[in-house]
Amino acid sequence: LFGVVAASSAVAGFVWHNTGVMDEIVVDVPAMLRTVQWFMAFSFLHLAARSTPWTPMPSPEESRKGPSFTSWTVKFCNRACAFVHAAVCTVWALYSLHTLFLDRRDARSNALLPYTLAKNPDDDFLLFGVVEFTLGYAVYDFIYMMMREQDTLFMLHHLAMFLCFIPTLFFPSGFVIIVVGIAIAEITNPLLLPWMWSKDNAKRKDIPREDRAKHKARYQWLSGPLTLSYVIARGIVMPLSLLDVARALFWEGHMTPVTVW
Repeated sequence: LFGVVAASSAVAGFVWHNTGVMDEIVVDVPAMLRTVQWFMAFSFLHLAARSTPWTPMPSPEESRKGPSFTSWTVKFCNRACAFVHAAVCTVWALYSLHTLFLDRRDARSNALLPYTLAKNPDDDFLLFGVVEFTLGYAVYDFIYMMMREQDTLFMLHHLAMFLCFIPTLFFPSGFVIIVVGIAIAEITNPLLLPWMWSKDNAKRKDIPREDRAKHKARYQWLSGPLTLSYVIARGIVMPLSLLDVARALFWEGHMTPVTVW
């Protein structure tokens, strides 16, 4: 996987260097600072989540293992941050896409969205700020994974996100495609996250059987709506959105090296 990433990066660098796209670099310092601020906000949210009425207290067995052990309390704080990100991100990305669809349609294209639209510093922050919001969360979650839960799949997922998102801090075009991806990826997470939490807790041996039964009933109840939302979002909307992007970039010839990347 890292070999593929390295090779694709080398090819992309060669293409950018030989097409003059490097001349388009505009370092968006305010966006970088906002990304850092979102990272800090999620870090503080993680700490604040310890004090909610729903936060599970460490069991006696977990307490004996010391602070280096990743307790279910710590996991809950991380999942709370993920849920807040997913809920806010879904609404924010859909607002951005609705605005782009109504106000920024490209008259030269039959595509639903202006995929080659360049980000303008004078644009409303709400139009493209969801990219910085998600990037800040991804940095927080990646650091959490390295320190607390070494989940290789999720860490690779975040590295792939960085490869896609970080160029938006240096190039003004391409962010519309990222917003589409955020909307489709996050819209199912407000159901997925509580489903995963309940399913994991149903397997615990350090909580009463009654609590495990409640978690099992909850994730079984959520399975139906979650499956339906996944079929719609990933099985129908995602392929159609990819076709719409392909129509604008390849069939209509509006592609640039940045949007292809």
